[in-house]
Amino acid sequence: MFGLGVIRHRKFETSGWTPMQPPHIKHRGRVRGWRHGAYHDGPYIAAYGKGGGKGSVAEMQQALGIDWTDIHDELTEAIPPAYTRFLGEQLITQLAPAAPAT
Repeated sequence: MFGLGVIRHRKFETSGWTPMQPPHIKHRGRVRGWRHGAYHDGPYIAAYGKGGGKGSVAEMQQALGIDWTDIHDELTEAIPPAYTRFLGEQLITQLAPAAPAT
């Protein structure tokens, strides 16, 4: 989603407004790494944990669109800017006063 190199399904808790859930797009392939005893290659990286083919810090930064940290644990928990932009644009639209009728 959002052209990122990770698969992260997320639900965000909000108050006073309701974000739209974007359509679930078809994945472009598998997440690279070891899963259930077999190695798989794919266009996505695992941005959590270490070892087993999971993404390096540089790969996580690239996949998440994040350049302000190179700390592994922070990257595994970070919310990509594309998610924040998506939610922020909806918040602005929903909370903006309605245009007066003419």
